Amino acid sequence: MAYIRYFATNRDRDNLARDVTQAQRLKMQKGGYNWIDSRRYMSYYLAETKDSHMPVESLVKDSTGDIFNKFLGKPSVKRIIIGIHGFNVPLHGALTSFSILADTLQEVDEKKPLEERLNLIVDPTLEKEKKQLENDENNLTAMVGFSWPANGSVLDYSSDRIEAVSSAPALANMINAIRQANPNPNVKVFIIAHSMGNFLTCHMLKGLVEKQYSPYASSEGNRGKDEKARLEDEKARLEDEKARLEDEKARLKDEKARLSYRGIDGGETKFFVDGYFMLAPDIERRQVTKCYKDSEPTYDSEQISKDLNQPSETEAEPGKNQDSDPEKDKVYYIGPFFEGLFHLVGGVYLFYSRHDQALKASKVEKELRERRGAVKEFIVGRNMENRRESKLWDDNQWDDNRWEDSLGLNPAPPVAPPNLYSFNASTLANMQIDHGNYFDTRGVVKTIADKIFSYRSPDEPSNSPDQ
Repeated sequence: MAYIRYFATNRDRDNLARDVTQAQRLKMQKGGYNWIDSRRYMSYYLAETKDSHMPVESLVKDSTGDIFNKFLGKPSVKRIIIGIHGFNVPLHGALTSFSILADTLQEVDEKKPLEERLNLIVDPTLEKEKKQLENDENNLTAMVGFSWPANGSVLDYSSDRIEAVSSAPALANMINAIRQANPNPNVKVFIIAHSMGNFLTCHMLKGLVEKQYSPYASSEGNRGKDEKARLEDEKARLEDEKARLEDEKARLKDEKARLSYRGIDGGETKFFVDGYFMLAPDIERRQVTKCYKDSEPTYDSEQISKDLNQPSETEAEPGKNQDSDPEKDKVYYIGPFFEGLFHLVGGVYLFYSRHDQALKASKVEKELRERRGAVKEFIVGRNMENRRESKLWDDNQWDDNRWEDSLGLNPAPPVAPPNLYSFNASTLANMQIDHGNYFDTRGVVKTIADKIFSYRSPDEPSNSPDQ
């Protein structure tokens, strides 16, 4: 069994960077994450058994050379998978779980015809995998991980949710760097997230679609024109603060075109994430819904709730009503994650199980939260001021006190995004699937492998995401 060699992480970043130069530290910390070598990390952990500390020896100082130029940026890599763990998972646990998933993917792959294999690469330092990477004609799939600061304690559920939200920009930066690193414009990026890792991923998509932030153009992944533009922007920033602000404004406008929205700016043919696999997602069903009052949604022309083509508040005509929204009277509720999933992801694949004991247990915390919120609302009234203009509730502030049911226990509701497809994990496995069983269950993993291999963006021939 080969372990996944490289994980990006925003854990213990100050300690990881303490032995590098100031210039190196600034370069590495701009994206909000560092790359670590899992073999070096496990050597430390198994010797000391301290999972809260990141040894400096595990830091990959030259991520451009070791990870991008020698691995993720190789023309032979046609698909890249990012594994994201959930609540109460230390780094060594994430490494083990997703390496088991990778091992199962490889076992499933071996039973397929050669022309239908993913050809998974998890450790580019191995001689066999090095040779495969060097042949540009190969059709390879690379796999890495992203680890966020889950506290590794069942008592820290709420704390981990806050950590997940704060980790979202780092994940967006990592994905952007990966896309820039590969010279193939059609390289496909897939996310496999487990449990609360889906809360993180959905918040990343939410932040991007609402333009709360935009991905940092990291130098580790930039090539050609992107690198030249980054250096020019950096030079302008250093020369004059006013010029930096003007460049930032221009960059945000460019971002609108680069981050394609479904139905806008060519968004039917390219997505920030091509395929997103939700394993036992610890999010609520209503959070991925758009609930229309009296009409069927028109997904072919679906727009985000505040039209991207409308002028911003600072650009709008004087006297114009800034709160006007053509959809205001059409919907009861828009879940906070609906638009990110719909506009920024090609295909979303939900794997659920009604036998998931961990998600059933999490109902206790959520029901208590709902009761506390109901009591507060009864006493002080509902806080309507915190409701976003786009009608999306700020989930991290618990403004929406109505709790419904876990998405990981149920198929997607009928008012979920039309690019979200449901799979009953227990049916695929022909057994009851609990929270931690997804990683090495052949029926589940085979379905994931099939969807990754057959995925085509709409401008490519052959299959669509739901085929």
